[in-house]
Amino acid sequence: MARVTEVAPADEADIIEIMCEAIDLTRDHITSEASWQRLEQFFYEALLGQRTLSAAVVLAWADAGHPAADRAVRRYGAEVLDQHREGELLAQVRGQLVKILLRPFVPFPQGRHVVANMMRDLWLPWFMKRAAEALRLPVTRSRSTAAPSLAYFLSKALRKRGIALSEARLNKLYWGRAKLAAELEASMPPVPVSILSVA
Repeated sequence: MARVTEVAPADEADIIEIMCEAIDLTRDHITSEASWQRLEQFFYEALLGQRTLSAAVVLAWADAGHPAADRAVRRYGAEVLDQHREGELLAQVRGQLVKILLRPFVPFPQGRHVVANMMRDLWLPWFMKRAAEALRLPVTRSRSTAAPSLAYFLSKALRKRGIALSEARLNKLYWGRAKLAAELEASMPPVPVSILSVA
């Protein structure tokens, strides 16, 4: 059964078109590939000492087969070798780098993985909140509410752009936005507790 939206068709079309423009502007930044690349960049920055996460943890995750950590270590190792800075590395780090560089490349996994939707799941709740404030709409609504929500219009705009996310799914993403960090952490391969205590 279709829900009442209490919005004139012309107004609904305008709202959806504005959202479609926002989707078009961000589409390349919220893909699975972009999500994996962003995590790889985070790990690479940790290897450079630009993050609070220790390089030892990134190396351990790469050694355990995490694709983004693996790529970050390979990138870091290639740059160190290219710049002839191998002498700056501790013997243990050099050994881990060599071990990782010699084994087969770890591809990004296909299908459902928390990282695959990371950038999308960060962007959508942020966009929903900002757009709801600008349009003076509630971000979400309950099943018994007839008045439209931002999630209702966004689901229509996403569908128009070929992305199948229902209003109910958008509601769930919005209300579960604080859980993303814990889900990401839970997806990481286990490493020895002694390494984590270094972080």
